[in-house]
Order: sequence, then structure tokens, then C-alpha cells
Amino acid sequence: ENAWTGTVISALPAFEKIGKRIYGDKLPPLRFFLFREHDGYEQFYQAAFGMPIPGPTHDGTGNRGIAVYRQTSQRHAGEPETIGNVLHEFGHAWANSYVAERHGKDYLSPALRRPYLDEGLADYVASLHEPEYLTRRRQWIESLKLKSTPPKLSSLRAFDSFYKGDVELNYWVSALLVARMLGRSPEKLVPLLDALA
Repeated sequence: ENAWTGTVISALPAFEKIGKRIYGDKLPPLRFFLFREHDGYEQFYQAAFGMPIPGPTHDGTGNRGIAVYRQTSQRHAGEPETIGNVLHEFGHAWANSYVAERHGKDYLSPALRRPYLDEGLADYVASLHEPEYLTRRRQWIESLKLKSTPPKLSSLRAFDSFYKGDVELNYWVSALLVARMLGRSPEKLVPLLDALA
């Protein structure tokens, strides 16, 4: 353990409270793997998911029953954005696990996956730990005035256009869209997943 990983580990009890606030007694159990070094993360990712990490800036993921993250110099120890990004991966993992366990369906299948909903829900979960997480996304979008064209919902729904387009803007807009849908009512998240399934 070091200062970076220590701040993440210290936040885990708060993550569990957030998960229980959303899912109650239906909170899916997860295994969390935290890596200090890129090589260990990369090898584990390949073994766990059967594929290489999507790119050098890919710091974590959440899937059925598992959340994974690695220490990175781009995210500083203890900063709210760092903790929020780790919790974002828990958001993915809980949603994936819940849909699989409750409905026997693959949340990431083409039939169910909507990138704006997947990424927006994960950011919404992160914002439950720190509401300013969403404020920063709003500020980042405002800083782009006249530099980027706002994405259309159709491009946020499709995998290729979401992840191969202006991906940061797509993430930020998705976070705010889902926050607007759910408001200050995290209990709406589970019925949303039920309806999606």
C-alpha cells in the first residue's frame, strides 16, 4: 500500500454505503483489484477479460462481479476526481452484476447496451460520493463553447460513435443526462435497470 492506493482503500466503506443506498439488500457482491503498477494491471486484465486493455490511458473497468483499477500519474492521490473515477468502475460492475443476477441478461450485450446510459449511470454513482463530480463535467462542457458540436442522442446510443467520437464530451454529456433523469433519487436507478432488462 502507498499514499495513492491507501486513499482508494480508505474510500471503500463509503463506496459500500453508496451501493447499499442504491441497491439495498440487492447490492451485488464484487471483488475489487487495485494495482500499483501498469504491468501487473495489464497482465491481470488480459487474464480476467481475455483481451488486452483497450489503450494506454485505460485505467480501470467494472464488469460482472469485478472492479479493477490501477494507479496512474494522471490521477493524483486522494483527489476527488481520482476517487470518483474508481467509484465509476464500481457503478459499472454493480449494474452489470445486477442485470445478470436478477434478469439473466448481459448488460453489455448489443441488445441492452447504450453507452450514454452505461457511462452516465457510472458517473451518477460517482457523484453520490461527491456531487461536485457532476459540476466539473458541466464546467468542462461550458469551457468547450463553440469548439465542439453537442452530440446527438443517436451518436450517444451507438458504441462506435460514442467511443470513437469526441469521447470525453460524450462522457460528460451522458453524466449530466443521466443525472437529469434520476435527479436526487438514486433509488430510481434499480427500476431503470429493471426496465432496460
